[in-house]
Amino acid sequence: MKKILLFASALAGLFLAGCQRENLEPEQAGQQVTFTIEAPAAMQTKAIADGQNVDQLVYEVWLTPTLGDLENGAQKLYQAVAPMVSDGTTNKAELTLDLVNDQKFTVLFWAQVAHTYDTDELTAVGYKDLDALKANDESLAAFYGVAYVDDCRNVKKDGTSASPEVILKRPFAQLNLCTLNTSTAYDVVMVESEVIVSNVPTVFNVNDHTAVDAYASVTFDMAAVPSDPATITVNNKTYQYAGMNYMFAGDNIHLEYNIKTKLNGESEAVVNNEISSVPLKENYRTNIVGNLLTSKTDFEIIVDAAFNEPAQSASYVTTTEEIDKALKANEEVITVTLGADVSLTANDAYLKLGGADTKQIIIDGKKIATKSGSEDYYTLNLSTTYWSRLNTVNPDAKIILRNLNLTSSQESGTWDSYDVTFQCNVEMENVNVLKAVALDGVEKTAALKNVTISESHDYYALWIAAAGQTVTLEDVTINSEGRGIKIDDQYVGEDTKLVTLNVDGLKVKSAKKAAIMVKTPKGAHITLKDVDITEVKADTSNEVWIDEDAASYIDKVTVTGGSMIVEGQEWRLLSQNSRKRVQLVQVTQYLRFLQILT
Repeated sequence: MKKILLFASALAGLFLAGCQRENLEPEQAGQQVTFTIEAPAAMQTKAIADGQNVDQLVYEVWLTPTLGDLENGAQKLYQAVAPMVSDGTTNKAELTLDLVNDQKFTVLFWAQVAHTYDTDELTAVGYKDLDALKANDESLAAFYGVAYVDDCRNVKKDGTSASPEVILKRPFAQLNLCTLNTSTAYDVVMVESEVIVSNVPTVFNVNDHTAVDAYASVTFDMAAVPSDPATITVNNKTYQYAGMNYMFAGDNIHLEYNIKTKLNGESEAVVNNEISSVPLKENYRTNIVGNLLTSKTDFEIIVDAAFNEPAQSASYVTTTEEIDKALKANEEVITVTLGADVSLTANDAYLKLGGADTKQIIIDGKKIATKSGSEDYYTLNLSTTYWSRLNTVNPDAKIILRNLNLTSSQESGTWDSYDVTFQCNVEMENVNVLKAVALDGVEKTAALKNVTISESHDYYALWIAAAGQTVTLEDVTINSEGRGIKIDDQYVGEDTKLVTLNVDGLKVKSAKKAAIMVKTPKGAHITLKDVDITEVKADTSNEVWIDEDAASYIDKVTVTGGSMIVEGQEWRLLSQNSRKRVQLVQVTQYLRFLQILT
């Protein structure tokens, strides 16, 4: 693993720029300390963009009453530049800085190929010219780090315990296109490549370790494919480099790539493809590997350990075998992008995804955008003979579903077998659920945003087990031939706990019962905003009914922003309103009679 190390004397105190010395009182104690910034020896095997060409260090010294806080009372003293010189084995820079006592400083570092980036402010490092970026440019390699000087005696790394060493790391993800060697069989030679990425940040804050300021699209223009080296080994398989690009990490990156090839050394052709939801993680390599020149679907996305310890696995899947395998990985983040309508094997009632170390499982089903700009979703189907349940090995992990259609093959049974059921933390965004959903986790969280649930049978479209869950609905639509939402303690037993339901945007169309039904002795806290129940056949006035079998627990249920009644009261209210209308007509007629008499 490539690192850049910053070494300092154990006696290190406070930095002071020469231009600032006149601001100090003569009696303030000071001393000199020499810092050595070093890129370690090159790997035995040359790696593309390994950072050995970095030749400039830009650093800023800040006076910070609170270490790392550049806002409250902080003062930027100066920015300076130092050369990094290769000795044939490593790249080094030496800094000799004056020190003073009894102050606190935060020092920001940025190592780069000279003048590659806009470094006027290390809190906002960016590309020099977004319109002039070239693909496969090794000069875009860079590193960053932060050192803290506390009380003139300790140099701290990232705000932790005193240490004379700061390890600089890459602020980017390195995105590699890696294809199987087809030149022998087809006499195809790759010449140039380019990538176009959307939703990528273009500015990096060294102090906060964060990328900011996203652009809709950034193009790394056509340039010669990497050739030194020309190959890369991923998971013990050798591929040819089709492209290598550095970009700041972000979420939901959409990638388009174009690879220019020559056939038989003469005719040229361009191979292109688009991929949604490419995982980009700071200081990691994301390798897109496969038959990139001959197939748009035969590839895999792998985030490897070349820069750091592995934390992610990512796969592009088109078959049941592929998705079953991908969702069994024991990685912190598992990302699966659907390349077709895919069925996940879900026969096991106790199916658990991921591993003990998994924190997030992301499944994205957006189809590749067409040239006209339209798009559609692929469908994730839970293939089962009875159960349609999803859970995670790590009880604290979360399943995140984005941009897909969701259903299961189960066509009958009680809600806990028929519904697409989540027994874990779950998040959905831009999802069309083609049948009922059940949230059945004990003290779990669920967040549904821009979700449509369609139920064609006499089931509740959304079942929330009364097991202490917190559920958030935002811009959710329910179209049910049966019923709407139910909070119920059925099958929960001793785990029965109060449920919290927060709604901001909900439209319900249902044939039976109220929009939201509640039946639990532990009650529920329900907050409603922007709820449309005009197509709830049973009651267009009250959003919430207490199940008539749980009427004695009505004091356990609170509704904010809506109205609540006990099931059955709607008919009594209707009768009462009818009697009131009759009485009103009689009174009006009597008053008119009195007017005639007078």
